[in-house]
Amino acid sequence: MAQDVLFNQFFFGRDKSVTRGLSELEWMLDYEMRSAMRYRRFLSLVVVATERPMDLQDFLKDYVRGSDEVFQLEQGAAILMGETERSGALKAVERLQRMATNNMGLRYAVNTFPFDGHTVTELIATAFRRLDKARNLDPNAVVSSG
Repeated sequence: MAQDVLFNQFFFGRDKSVTRGLSELEWMLDYEMRSAMRYRRFLSLVVVATERPMDLQDFLKDYVRGSDEVFQLEQGAAILMGETERSGALKAVERLQRMATNNMGLRYAVNTFPFDGHTVTELIATAFRRLDKARNLDPNAVVSSG
């Protein structure tokens, strides 16, 4: 399927460090989801894409909370926000939008456990679908449902 090919290109890329970033993201996401299930809490995953190659991890780490984890991906980055529901993640994205310039061409997908997926695979797949929608919108677009 074409979507699977795009998914693999976005998340896996060709760079081994990026693949390691995805592996670490999957591991941390699994860990945080288990904790969220146990304590009946939320967690959010924000995926940020850019139109041109750039190290988003360096940019993002200056603007996320100390408790958030940032993972560099092939064409963007992921921010894992433990104990954060959708409204909190959307506020964080608003803060990032104020810091980013329009020429960065950033797009955002906001996903929250347990509403947008019950497994790591489901949450990442939802993130990809939303990011795909955001790419068809203006720079700084945010897709958080649908």
